[in-house]
Amino acid sequence: MPTTKDGIIPNIIFNPLSLITRMTTGVIFEGMMAKLAAHTGTCPEATMFKKLDTDNIADMLEAYGFNRNGTERLYNGMTGEYMDAEIFIAPIMYQTLQKYTIDTVYSNSISPTDAMTRQPLHGKKLNGALKAGAMETACMSVSSINFLSEKISEHSDGIEDYICTNCGTRRVVVNEDDGTYSCSNCGDMANITKFRTSHSSRLFFNELAGMSCGVMYHARKPVFEVVEEEDTQ
Repeated sequence: MPTTKDGIIPNIIFNPLSLITRMTTGVIFEGMMAKLAAHTGTCPEATMFKKLDTDNIADMLEAYGFNRNGTERLYNGMTGEYMDAEIFIAPIMYQTLQKYTIDTVYSNSISPTDAMTRQPLHGKKLNGALKAGAMETACMSVSSINFLSEKISEHSDGIEDYICTNCGTRRVVVNEDDGTYSCSNCGDMANITKFRTSHSSRLFFNELAGMSCGVMYHARKPVFEVVEEEDTQ
């Protein structure tokens, strides 16, 4: 851990971006007031619900020999080298969160599924699947899109469904073992197409049909981009 010129070693080092994203900028004013209170022997109040004169606090810190913004120069704790950066350091009250890694480590290969959506149940208490938040999904969507597609489709409620491209409905009867492909509207003239979907999506369309809301399906052939290489002489 780095040290100050007076030999003070900080207990915790914060990433400055964490204060902004979690909207806890009040800890900066709390630290400035705490540093000032430690040298004046007072008990001020530095909550965000009261108006603070930050210029007056900065002037008082400067009068006691500190920087106006509460930053100090630190030194490398292993080599003693000077760190060319101004780092905000101040005493603050920090309450630990009773959430430890040993309690949250969890893995599962087979999970019980919901009877309605056929998706895996979520949560450690239900012996279900792992929950991925917004940040985890964003990271996987950039670096592991195939892995993300596999988990939310093939390992979840991914199914294969059939539609008739002539009438655009799912009123089809398909038996691949017997080679039966027919449509209730088009009969033997049907053009059956198989496609990948999810059971929750099919459940949604079934609920729409139960409310007399018709859904038409339009299948398009996949289009692939062909990159033509220029002839070089």
